[in-house]
Amino acid sequence: MIDKMIDKKNTKQSSPGKARAPASRTKKAKPLKRSAPLFPIVGLGASAGGLQALKTFFSHVPENCGMAFIVLVHMTPKQPSMMPGLLQKVTSLPVETARDGHCIEADHIYVIPPDKEISVFRGKIQLLDVVERHSILPIDAFLRSLAQDQGPRAVAVVLSGTGTDGTLGIKEIKANDGLVLVQSETSADYDGMPRSAIATGMADIILPPEEMPRRLSQYFSLHPVTARGTALARSGQQAWLYKFLPSCAPRSDTIFPSTSSTLCCAESTAAWASTRSRATNNTSACCVKIPRKSKPCSASCSSG
Repeated sequence: MIDKMIDKKNTKQSSPGKARAPASRTKKAKPLKRSAPLFPIVGLGASAGGLQALKTFFSHVPENCGMAFIVLVHMTPKQPSMMPGLLQKVTSLPVETARDGHCIEADHIYVIPPDKEISVFRGKIQLLDVVERHSILPIDAFLRSLAQDQGPRAVAVVLSGTGTDGTLGIKEIKANDGLVLVQSETSADYDGMPRSAIATGMADIILPPEEMPRRLSQYFSLHPVTARGTALARSGQQAWLYKFLPSCAPRSDTIFPSTSSTLCCAESTAAWASTRSRATNNTSACCVKIPRKSKPCSASCSSG
């Protein structure tokens, strides 16, 4: 009798309809929020003479380049911009006027409207009404937000223009391990902005606009962007830049010094030339910066 009572009790406890739920349930992991798309975003700033430089640049950008481009040009506010249509004539990439909240896509060109200023947040375009500025210029503000949002995925390109806009912005790009390209002074219709940017010592590469897209493609094909941190970004840039120095080029652990005078490798002549921070003329349309303390290794090189 006792055995039957125990069997009946066990049967009730093991009944599937009355089984107790586990004390704790495993919570589903929340998906991680990504702060930026995993492709390079190239910010191009220009002013006077910038239209021709931009047309030349984009006419050499290949299809499926895997990069997004944001164009900011000094223009009179409230004046309709013909820039998107003019650029579309020279490139197969879609060119569109940027919209507030627009998610940035690779292989697209976004032109900022003349009556707006731009910032980038989590890979999206944020447009602001133009206000009178005293402390920071529009290209500087744009490059700062791009640098802070994208880190090593951010690329700054400073093209023809007067004044100094872009100079402070490229410092932010470098502080966040981004890449800086500046139009060579000799190829610019107006060399004020390029000259000011070069004078900071922050320009990684100085080129005419038609050679910039090829160099960008080479760089990111060798060093694709990832979601990882930025610790290796700078060393990756060093290794890549060394690929394009002639055999006589000295090697150094610090290829990005902030010095008042640097050495340049003029690829067209494979010779070393000295450039001062305030120099008005470039020794070559294609220079790659190396430390001033480096010593040439052959008679064909000159330390200036």
